[in-house]
Amino acid sequence: MVFAVWAVRRDFAEAFSGQVKDVHEAFQRSKDLRPTARHSSISRRDS
Repeated sequence: MVFAVWAVRRDFAEAFSGQVKDVHEAFQRSKDLRPTARHSSISRRDS
């Protein structure tokens, strides 16, 4: 299992709002790329 924390200082976010938005959207899109096969194997094993 992988966990991550992403934090941006308010002053940086205000100064570079476009780049912060781009990075945030890239992180959100990356969640759609995560493999789902592991989740299906876990549910089969538990049943």
